[in-house]
Amino acid sequence: MTSPNTGMEQALAKAESLGTIGSPSTTTEIKMNILGAAAENKIVGEYAIFKYRQQNANQFALGQITEVRLRNRMLEDHTILTLARSRGQVDHVSDQQDTHEGDLRVSAAYQQTPTGYQQSSMGTVPRTGTDIKKATNELVDEIIQEHANNVFYLGTAYQSDLDLPMWFRQFNGAPGQLAEAHHIGIFGRTGSGKSTLAKLILLAYATHPEMGILIIDPQGEFAKSLTGQPEHFELNMSQRLQEMGRTIINIDVGNIVLARWALVQEILAESRFISNIGIHRRGNPDAPNNAAEIIRNALEGKYTMPNLHTREAFEFAWKAISDAVSGLDIYSGTPAAQRVENTMSRVDQDVIYKREWLPMMNLFNERRIGARRTDGVINDILSNNPTTKPIVNINLDSGNQHTAGIQWNDHVRNIIINQILGELELAAETAYQGNWSLNTMVVIDEAHRLAPSTDPGEQYASRIRARLADSARTTRKYGLGWMFISQSLANLYTDIIRQTRIQFFGQGLSMGSELNSLRDLVPGDSHNINLYQSFKDPESAFSAASREYSFMAAGPVSPLCLTATPIFLSVYNNPQTFLQKNHHKFPNAQPKLTP
Repeated sequence: MTSPNTGMEQALAKAESLGTIGSPSTTTEIKMNILGAAAENKIVGEYAIFKYRQQNANQFALGQITEVRLRNRMLEDHTILTLARSRGQVDHVSDQQDTHEGDLRVSAAYQQTPTGYQQSSMGTVPRTGTDIKKATNELVDEIIQEHANNVFYLGTAYQSDLDLPMWFRQFNGAPGQLAEAHHIGIFGRTGSGKSTLAKLILLAYATHPEMGILIIDPQGEFAKSLTGQPEHFELNMSQRLQEMGRTIINIDVGNIVLARWALVQEILAESRFISNIGIHRRGNPDAPNNAAEIIRNALEGKYTMPNLHTREAFEFAWKAISDAVSGLDIYSGTPAAQRVENTMSRVDQDVIYKREWLPMMNLFNERRIGARRTDGVINDILSNNPTTKPIVNINLDSGNQHTAGIQWNDHVRNIIINQILGELELAAETAYQGNWSLNTMVVIDEAHRLAPSTDPGEQYASRIRARLADSARTTRKYGLGWMFISQSLANLYTDIIRQTRIQFFGQGLSMGSELNSLRDLVPGDSHNINLYQSFKDPESAFSAASREYSFMAAGPVSPLCLTATPIFLSVYNNPQTFLQKNHHKFPNAQPKLTP
């Protein structure tokens, strides 16, 4: 390892000078007097570094420049300003008296020791005139050299050429890792790059073979990447994971199997099967529920759930409901009961079986090819297995309903998601009692749809919202982390947002209630919001190569961010650049080298 004194001094000597410390400055915000040569360059978003003494030791503070201001105090005089308005320029005043000031938000400090660099805090303000240098990759590498194998690169500091090191550590309490899980929030409008960022973060976590990853994928966004289908970013995520030896399990809608009798009753109560035989809520609000309970009780004593899809089970259920209607167990009024009897005698049972019963009961048929029970899937991911865990994506895209051979609607989807969350809760409790970490990240795409800011009212939708909020509060200590991906801040349940330890804010949260929500979350004054609002819309780029995916990140996500101050990131827009910068994590990848 290079001597800290030698390596840092050499790197500092080569770094570009941006300015000096001015007045007034604090331990969190440094006023910069920007040098004339640096004022002609783009420096907003750049990381800067300066050396100072504290506790009889060399210290190095880093931070991001969030704003630059032009001052010409002579032009602020009313008489001179009047001349400038009439003449345009004032000799010996315009341009020549210009000064540039900048705001440097200190986000990290390190103390130099004989063996390396230790995290520190800035407990004093260095003297005015202290040289401020542009932080370079060489300088940052010198500081984090002992942790180089643990960092990951997703992009550069905002509109800069400084590669920004980031932490994505597993939750197993091992040396250098985390003792409890961190929840992550990724927010931004459609097209802001949040899906691209989420996939890069998942690859970072996937480099830990002992860490499980479960993705609940309502729109099929991740299924495309994990099955090798063409995607916008062309990262070939499935190949990258296979190169790391990770097993990918993609479970489509048609392969999901439910395994609880209570769910048989719940799905029956909301099914078209019940309504098509004439049982409706308008005559008796409890009628569909009563009918479903009668069918469940009849079937549970005679059939196993994998056999519910058979014609024999259907005919047995048909007789049970017919007998119940005749016995007035569903409707207390004879006209209503007579209407149901007439409907049942008139409809084609063969059609009802094929269109309604079979697709519905196939949800419980674990003998289907490729079928997986939800509890088995969860056990695969969360088992106390020290070797490589699988990466599982549950694709709930309703576009698969025509080929899945099952009945699919929002109610069924909510039942399945609620079942999965229930299995996760049970596994978390088991892990806690067994004193071992689940060491798993659960990804929730379209989180604002599953956990809206207001109660959705529907039974299972409300349960999902409550369960996600409760899990965000309680599962950190179990080693179960959550990544919530949402197009909206204002429409996502605030209890969940507050529990996210690391937050990424992409472009598009700049108006109305979204902006108000953002202001409530981001620490510091308006400078951070102003810089965020300068993000360009990636869709406005002239070409795909010039698209810029910018994010404001808050939380313990980088060794260059040890405080509550957010950092600003430009995600790599080229997969080859991403692979080159993270070659220490993907040694088997062969990126195309740009000439």
